[in-house]
Amino acid sequence: MRSLKFLTILAIILLNFVAALAQLKYQKNYKKTLEEAAAKQIPVFITIEYKSVLDPPAEYFSSNFANYRVKHDSPEGNMLINKYGLARFPVILFVKPDGSLILKSEEVKNNKNYFLSYGTEAITRFKGNTGLADYDKLYHEGNHITRAFLKDYIGLRYKSGIFTNDKLIDLYVNLLPADVGNNYEEILFIYRAAPLLFGEAYSFTQQYRTIVDSLYKREPLQDRIWINTRMINNTLSEAIRTKDYILYDKVSSFVYKTVAPDHAKIEPQQSLNRLIFYKGINDTIGFFRQAQVYYDRYFMSISLDSIKRDKQIEPTSNSSNELVFMERKGHLSVGNYHDKDATNTAFILNNAAWDFYTYGTKNLQFLYKAVMWSQRSIDIDPKATHYDTLAHLLYRIGLFDAALLYQEKAIQLAKKKKELSKAEINGFREEAKKMKSRSL
Repeated sequence: MRSLKFLTILAIILLNFVAALAQLKYQKNYKKTLEEAAAKQIPVFITIEYKSVLDPPAEYFSSNFANYRVKHDSPEGNMLINKYGLARFPVILFVKPDGSLILKSEEVKNNKNYFLSYGTEAITRFKGNTGLADYDKLYHEGNHITRAFLKDYIGLRYKSGIFTNDKLIDLYVNLLPADVGNNYEEILFIYRAAPLLFGEAYSFTQQYRTIVDSLYKREPLQDRIWINTRMINNTLSEAIRTKDYILYDKVSSFVYKTVAPDHAKIEPQQSLNRLIFYKGINDTIGFFRQAQVYYDRYFMSISLDSIKRDKQIEPTSNSSNELVFMERKGHLSVGNYHDKDATNTAFILNNAAWDFYTYGTKNLQFLYKAVMWSQRSIDIDPKATHYDTLAHLLYRIGLFDAALLYQEKAIQLAKKKKELSKAEINGFREEAKKMKSRSL
C-alpha cells in the first residue's frame, strides 16, 4: 500500500516536472528581452494579454525567439500599446532586436497551428528584412516600388490588421497590365485593400462589374461586410482629412445603396458616421447638434432597468480571442450602436460627456445634456473616470461644491479599485486642488 502511494506521488511530481519543462519561459522585462534577442540575433515574440493566458508551442518559441509576456494594463503593457499603436487585446507582436515591427496579429487564436504559422513567417521576414518596419522605410524612401513589392506590403499590412491601404492600392493598380483586371483574385485583392470609394483603384474595379458582382455573391458574408466597412471607414477618414462635404455625402449615398430598401436598419450607423465627420472636421455646431440626436436616440432611450438586467446576464468569456478596446476620453471613436452592451454604453456615454467638456462649451443646454449622459454612465458603471467627468462638467456649470464632492469620490474609487496608475490618481488630486481653489 505504501509502495502504491509512493508511486502515485512520484508520478504527480514527474507530471508537474514535465509540464514545467513544456511551459514557455519569458523574460521579466522588455529591455532584457531585446538584449537577449540582440545577443542571439533572433527576433522577439511578445504577447500582450487581456484575461486569458496564451499558450504558444514552448519548444518552437524557446528555440527561435526571445519571449516576453505582459498584461495590457501594466506599465510596460501601456508603453508597448503606445509604441505600436494597439487598441485590441490580446495581441501578439514579432519585432527585431531594435524594437522595429516585423508582424503582428490582433485576431489571436490560441492554438498551435496559428502560432506556428505566424512564427514561421516572422522568422522568414526577419532574415529577409521584409517586415513591416522594413517595408515602411522602403516605401517612404520611394525605393523598389514594384507591383510585387506593393502586393506583399499590402498583404502583410492586411495580415497585421492594418487596413488603411488606400494610397498603396492606388499605386498598385497603376502598375497592373491592361488585361489583368479581368481576374477574380486581382479584383478581390483590390477590394480587400479597402480602396477609397470613387477613388482610382475603386473606379478601376468598376470596369469589371461582372467580377465585382460575383465577389459579393461568392465570398463569405462576414468578409463582404468587412470589405464594405473598411472602404467606408477609409473614405470617411479621407473626407475628414480634406474637409470634403461632397465626398461625405457620396459615402452616405453608398451606404444607403448597399442596404436598400431597408434604410431604417442602417440609420444608427449613418448617424454615427455623421457624428464622426462633424467631430473630425471640428464643425462644433454640427457636432453638438448631431451628438444630442445620436446619444439620446440610441443610448439614452433604453431604460436603466433594462441595461442593468442585461449587465447581470452578460456572458463572461474565458476565450483567448476575447477582445478588449481601450477606453480613451475624447477619442475619435465616439461609440458604435451595434456594439451596445452595459459596459460599452457606460463608457460611450462617459466619452460623449467628456467630449462636450473638452470642446470648451459654456452653453448650459449642452452642459446639462452632458451631465445627463455622465450621470447615466455612473448609474450603469460607477467608475472613477466617470465621476471625474461629472465633476468637471459640474465645475464648468458653476456648481463648485458638487464638483469637488464628485472629484473626491473619483479619487476614492480610483484608490479602492486600483484601476488607474499612480500618475493618473495624482492627476485627479491636482484637479481637485484646482476645483477647491476655483482655478480649474
